[in-house]
Amino acid sequence: MKLTQAEVELRRQLVSARLDPDILDPWPAWKIFREFLHREVEDVYDAVSFQYNAANDEPDSEPPTMFWVRQFTERDADTGEDELVGSLVVEFQYEPDAVPAHDDAEIWSLDFSDLEAWSSVVEGLPQFQDAMNGQPALTRIHFEEA
Repeated sequence: MKLTQAEVELRRQLVSARLDPDILDPWPAWKIFREFLHREVEDVYDAVSFQYNAANDEPDSEPPTMFWVRQFTERDADTGEDELVGSLVVEFQYEPDAVPAHDDAEIWSLDFSDLEAWSSVVEGLPQFQDAMNGQPALTRIHFEEA
């Protein structure tokens, strides 16, 4: 698939599994997301991360939020450096008391031999497990351009 089709394809896969992309049930959505990671995106490199931002006690702090991010880069022909093109983000926000308190977490697939090793570590995190068992107040899928 082309990069411009990535968000549409993920949404299509979710709908095919009878999931509403705007009101995602975390565990079935995770299974679809893991499958989606095996779909090649043409002309870019990609990496994936699990991110968890815990709430803090400040009055206007963000709520606990879990992110699944598939990040896309291109190699600059002149410098040989990878440059960020954009990221496909699946976001789950929770009410502050909907999930137990945790530390922030960020786990990248680049630190593992393959996606299965990465997902195994992610699935063992207490942040992941509690978010999977919680009911998100908001879910959102979006593409963030660099």
